[in-house]
Amino acid sequence: MKLYIVIPMKIQTSILPAILSCISSHSHAQISLGPAAGFHLTEYSFIADGRKQSVSGAQRAVDYRLGGCVDVPLGERLHLQPGIYYTSNGSYRYFAGTSYRYSFNIKAVEFPMLLTYSFGMKHQSHYFVGAGAVMSIHVGGHADSLTPPSIHMPQEVIRTGITFGPANPAFAYKYNISMLLCAGYHLKKGIWVRLNYQQGFTDLQPGGYPGNYSVRSNNFGLTAGWLFPTKNKKERTEAKNKPKPAY
Repeated sequence: MKLYIVIPMKIQTSILPAILSCISSHSHAQISLGPAAGFHLTEYSFIADGRKQSVSGAQRAVDYRLGGCVDVPLGERLHLQPGIYYTSNGSYRYFAGTSYRYSFNIKAVEFPMLLTYSFGMKHQSHYFVGAGAVMSIHVGGHADSLTPPSIHMPQEVIRTGITFGPANPAFAYKYNISMLLCAGYHLKKGIWVRLNYQQGFTDLQPGGYPGNYSVRSNNFGLTAGWLFPTKNKKERTEAKNKPKPAY
């Protein structure tokens, strides 16, 4: 199974400036940032003549995400949260009646842009909900075939690399655009945890199957992190101009 995509360089180079612009335009707000990590269950599914099925009978695999985010208040309860994550997404299947297993895994760098609404003030513990878009860039991957042992051959794992881009249109699109929905709880000390669901919009294998088929990814999981506050411009100026105590 192989996929591809071409996204103009203009779109690629606009991600980071957009994030920095959002942060800069709210430099007087109490901006927070910090690390985050989590796990999720991934599924690659296809639509065949209006019917959704998992790819080749594939099962969800447990995968992970590592990264961090920035929290930019847009008001008392509304927040913008751009971030960056390194993620692993995969799936596997067993052929019926055999111990032959086929699995694949795709690594990606994700840039989510999340808008959240808090049911409470930031300095208090509160629940929150959020929604946003995610730009994923696939950076690597592999497929493993686990052959069952026989009288003449031991059990063997055959690994092949996954390539992306128009040079190999049979496998994977280089990019994926998806929607992210979440709900969670934020402690007043900055620790937060959320449940998230991510649905891909990009057809990851156009023309890869005969007939009316399209392949898209989705996952759901748990992410936790810690936001520690940073001083805004006003606070830094006040701290700099604060007179030192006389001894």
